[in-house]
Order: sequence, then structure tokens, then C-alpha cells
Amino acid sequence: MVQQHPYIVVAGVMGSGKTTIARILGEALGAHVFEEEFEDNAFLERFYQDMARWALHCQLYFFSRKIKQALLVKELLRRTPVVQDAPAGSDVYIYAKTLNALGHLHDQELSLLEDLFQLYEPQLPRPDLYILVRISDELLAERIRERARSFEQGVTQEYLRGQKASFDEWAARFPKERVFEIAQDSVDIQNRPADREVFLNNVTQALQAR
Repeated sequence: MVQQHPYIVVAGVMGSGKTTIARILGEALGAHVFEEEFEDNAFLERFYQDMARWALHCQLYFFSRKIKQALLVKELLRRTPVVQDAPAGSDVYIYAKTLNALGHLHDQELSLLEDLFQLYEPQLPRPDLYILVRISDELLAERIRERARSFEQGVTQEYLRGQKASFDEWAARFPKERVFEIAQDSVDIQNRPADREVFLNNVTQALQAR
């Protein structure tokens, strides 16, 4: 049996700080980091202008990218730890679920995305640790304003709250012994070294206990 390095996924809603956490983990663990490739999504700006028209296109793009990343993880784990910013399935069970609940994605379109994920799921590597990023509505809205992506500035509180509800439902499926949560309202691992040290120590201990 090939000895594998740890595989960590960072899961949360848009703007919650997943990428920052993934980068900090990657540097500390000497891991390969897969980030979300939103800049390459040709449908993203059009999606924010007309969600109902472009929701399926947008989510299919993210879905395909996450699946490709996850399949690459299997080979990379032979040589190095891997951290993935938003795991495969997040586009289906957070974003597509929310868009369906808000009426922007038809039931048949959501079912198509779920079927595609279930088709690939048996081939995907199993994370050693799920880092769940929790954040309040107020801080989430502030983070999105601060990062100043023009196409995100019209995002509604309804959409953000819907994402959080979908995220909670999806995250409840993860094996509890492999879950570590971080509360963004009380911890700042980017700007407070003491918080970062505690976080990294806790992650190391969680990996050792796996």
C-alpha cells in the first residue's frame, strides 16, 4: 500500500476566508494548494447579472474544475500533502442548492448536477480533515464589500443566508471525527500570529489523531 500524505479540504460559503486559510495551511505544511479558479470562469460575471440564465453554466464550470483538481489530488498525495480550497461537491451542495431554493436553478438542473457528482464521487480521494469555516452574516457582508469584486457587489443577503443554510446541511454529512471548525468572528489567523499558531497546532493534532 502506498503511504499517502494528508489531504485537507477547506469548506465554507463565498467570502468566508477559505482561500486565506488554504494558503496559510499550504505554507505551514509544505502542501500543494488547489485554489478556486473563479477568474477563468467565463460565465461568472454574466451569472451575477442574470442568475436564472447562467446558473447552470456557471456551476458546471466550477464542478468540472473541482473534479479535475480532486482527481489530480490522488497522484499528488504520493509525494506531498494537499490542501483544496472548496472541495468537489461544494458547487452542487452549497451554491446549486441555494440557487434552486431561490428559484434560479430548475429542479431538473439541480438533479443533473447531483447525478454528475454521484457518478464521480467513488473515484475521489477521501479527505483526512475537513476544515469548516463559520462566519456571521455581518462579517460575511463586510468581507465581500472589502474584497471589492465588482460583480459580487450586488449579492443579496438572501443569497448569502441561503448559502449558509445549504452549507450547514451539507457539512452535517461529513464524518465528525474528521471535522475541524474555525469561527472567523473570533479568530484571525491572517493578522494575529497567536491565533495562527493555535490554529496550526490544532490542525496538526487533528491530523495525528486520524
